[in-house]
Amino acid sequence: MTQEEQKIQAWVSTLFNENEYTCMGDMYENKVFPVGDIIKTHEYVSINPMKKGTTRKGINITSFRNFLFEMDELNKQEQAERIKTSGLPYSTIVDSGNKSLHFVLALEENVGDRSIYTAYFKAINAVLKTYGAQIDDACKDPGRFTRAPYGVNTKKLVVE
Repeated sequence: MTQEEQKIQAWVSTLFNENEYTCMGDMYENKVFPVGDIIKTHEYVSINPMKKGTTRKGINITSFRNFLFEMDELNKQEQAERIKTSGLPYSTIVDSGNKSLHFVLALEENVGDRSIYTAYFKAINAVLKTYGAQIDDACKDPGRFTRAPYGVNTKKLVVE
């Protein structure tokens, strides 16, 4: 396994259990694959596991345990400083390939359901705001896409 593949595998292992599925694809796709395929695809990845054979909808999430925090208003260095100063114990950080960093807080246990997940997200987001971190409101979506390590930013390809 290459060093790049080892880093991707470590990222996958932080967010997912071995036999889980999640949605992967470009920014417009909704296909669910085994999480082991992330190492092959380098695509966008939904931050929480999904039911096999479904799409990237909230009703298909099997475990609400990963939270994405992303902001676009500040440069990447300022984003990192805000998160570090806040003390958020993020589990992974990936460069979006555009203007933001993606911080994922991965819990070991499922928080329960979407309403509890949303309450946790809002509480964490409120604290982050006190440190000047203006988190993208779309991050409240537990099925939100993030970029896998070494992933290609397909938004740029679509625009160009």
